[in-house]
Amino acid sequence: MSGSPNLQLSGSATSHLSTVLDYAYLKPTVEEGLCTRRLGDTRDALLFIENLNDYLWVNSVQSKPTIFAMDVKNFFPSVNLTLALPAISKFLAKRGISMPEIEVVLDGLKLVRNGNFFKWKETFFNQISGCALGNPDTCSYCDLAMAHLLDRMVPNFEAALAIELDPFFKVYRDDGLGFTLADPAIIVDVLNFFNNYDRSIQWTIPQCNLCLMPEVLCQHYDHLEFLDCSVTWKQIRKGGFVDIKFGN
Repeated sequence: MSGSPNLQLSGSATSHLSTVLDYAYLKPTVEEGLCTRRLGDTRDALLFIENLNDYLWVNSVQSKPTIFAMDVKNFFPSVNLTLALPAISKFLAKRGISMPEIEVVLDGLKLVRNGNFFKWKETFFNQISGCALGNPDTCSYCDLAMAHLLDRMVPNFEAALAIELDPFFKVYRDDGLGFTLADPAIIVDVLNFFNNYDRSIQWTIPQCNLCLMPEVLCQHYDHLEFLDCSVTWKQIRKGGFVDIKFGN
């Protein structure tokens, strides 16, 4: 039976193991700042926008940027072991953790992922792929997997299309925020490349409700909603285009 359970059995052995692995290894690794394309919260999104305006100012850019959002479909159930474990191994090694210790952590994570049980109509099932949202380590586990995927994917996109993707694309878990000074059509190329790079992680971009085209290709597209803020781009001061307001 296929399914996407939301909760792992509270108080089970794997739940306790998940907590230990998260607080001892995964969460500190995320918080150490090794994931350079990660947005931790709305404050990070604000800083991201400020860095964009600084970039436009310092480089005397007069072209209006296009801001875009991308979202991963069914993110947590899609992050499998083959994607996450190499990522976690890489980031733990960057922290100076020994390989024998890393192997123990990876073995523990395999136990957690294989121990995701849920109950449906008096019958117990075992989730065999992806993550259950209720595990304490799930968010850190998926953040590290996404960071590693982006580190591999973005440079390959530049090489494959021979087009420089502006170095401003970051992700809050499964919600991506980026900008480009190129033709907005390149964003569709980004989407297609991302989706073909790793078939287990599939991205989408918002569509216009009127024309059913990607919003980034609509002539009136000049704002988007991201997390709990509204982002608008227009020339608000010399050398700066992007404004951000909270409480969408």
